[in-house]
Amino acid sequence: MPVRYPSYVCAHKTLRLILLLEPIPDITNKLAPSKWSDTATYFFFSVGGIFLGGEVGFVTGSAAASRTITKDPKAKERIERAFKRYRIDAMKQEIQQLENKSKFEQLFSS
Repeated sequence: MPVRYPSYVCAHKTLRLILLLEPIPDITNKLAPSKWSDTATYFFFSVGGIFLGGEVGFVTGSAAASRTITKDPKAKERIERAFKRYRIDAMKQEIQQLENKSKFEQLFSS
């Protein structure tokens, strides 16, 4: 009965055999920089930096604001009261918009 090896052992042996039988081609001339690769590098690194920097700034800024607000109970109460009033005002404006006829309804009503 033949001995069965796990697949990673067979893959390793196959790769080793391929490396022994075939020389690795020289591709150094294809690795030279070009204007397209430079452009792509600068673009992707700058976009990645913008998103990473923005997210890190957002998280650290939120944490600092949270610490500042929770440190002073009077400020926390004042901010919560102001936010409730803002929500009440926004809901009142939405109610007025829903109760009033839209311009579309005014055009087709008699």
